[in-house]
Amino acid sequence: MELVVASDVIIGETSKYADFILPDLAYLESWNAEDIFPILKHKFAGVIQPVTRVVPDARPTEQVYIDLLKGLGLPGVGDNALADGSAIHTPEDYYLKRIANIAFDGQKPVKDANAEELAIFEKARKKALGKYFDIQKLKDAVKPDEWKKVVYVLNRGGRFEAAGDEYIGNKLKYQWAKQVYFYDEKAAGFKSAYTGKFFEGVPVAEEIKTYDGEVYKPNKPLQFINWKSRNMATHRTEGNTWLREIKPENYVWINPIDAKKKGIKTDDEIYISSNNSKVKGRALVTPGINQASSVRTSASAMMLMVRRQSKSTAKQSSPQENTGTQTTNSTSRCMKNPATLNRADWASQSMPYQIAMAAILKVTLQTC
Repeated sequence: MELVVASDVIIGETSKYADFILPDLAYLESWNAEDIFPILKHKFAGVIQPVTRVVPDARPTEQVYIDLLKGLGLPGVGDNALADGSAIHTPEDYYLKRIANIAFDGQKPVKDANAEELAIFEKARKKALGKYFDIQKLKDAVKPDEWKKVVYVLNRGGRFEAAGDEYIGNKLKYQWAKQVYFYDEKAAGFKSAYTGKFFEGVPVAEEIKTYDGEVYKPNKPLQFINWKSRNMATHRTEGNTWLREIKPENYVWINPIDAKKKGIKTDDEIYISSNNSKVKGRALVTPGINQASSVRTSASAMMLMVRRQSKSTAKQSSPQENTGTQTTNSTSRCMKNPATLNRADWASQSMPYQIAMAAILKVTLQTC
């Protein structure tokens, strides 16, 4: 029997063979926290929390896992799941404990949320989630003396270290203090489907090439780069009405110098022309994308992001937008046996994520 948990109920080539398809929550309806590499100047831990709810009967994937584990009689869930007697019955039980760990981490915990912050916390979430907001469920997930500090972190979307203490001597305070492997044995075991030769297994600097290995020689002045944003990352989210309301347009990012040469301004409709296609787009003029170079084929001139952005928010976009994820002070990237977890261990576990690489194309721009 196959069990499929899906954020959108889409019957595809594989899911049509499943016995059950369980509608999951979309990411804006969910709790989450994800790891990144710890080579950063400032320590921070970000928290993703529900801001809306759409499908009434959808259930979080974590709830399905917890219920299955409880049904199987396995440790690490249910009453007295953790060493201190804490319970794990819901995703809130897991994530709020993790947020409490963030609040108390380090030499000094965060402040308690004051009366005004507590009121804002409750009012904002009631407005966003309606009947799906249960403040008592959140309070029950942590100890009474932890609640105000948890609210302090949630109101800020995480905990962020102040600037001014980034170095020890001339070296960063937070370092990747583990062995780095430049050779990937698994990659070296695969062959190119075209040449039949093994891949190198180590990083290799090469010119952009076509599938048959021929060096790509562009005849257009600008380079097109496509990548995924966090909020509208795949075709599966295109039908999300409330995501389209947030950012209804796929903007073409253009450097101000290139835009000035073409007479292009933000919100102008433009044509993007390659050797075999011509499509219409809408411009976003920003220094967040490099100016084109007539010398090297690797210079970037614009970026079409799968990024829904309204006219009102386009001008406010930061050119240095950070699309990375945040981290707790976790040192383990492997899930431990739940039976051996204490509370801090459990809440330090995180789920893996993927980053998609970009496709590159040479194009020209013109106003419509």
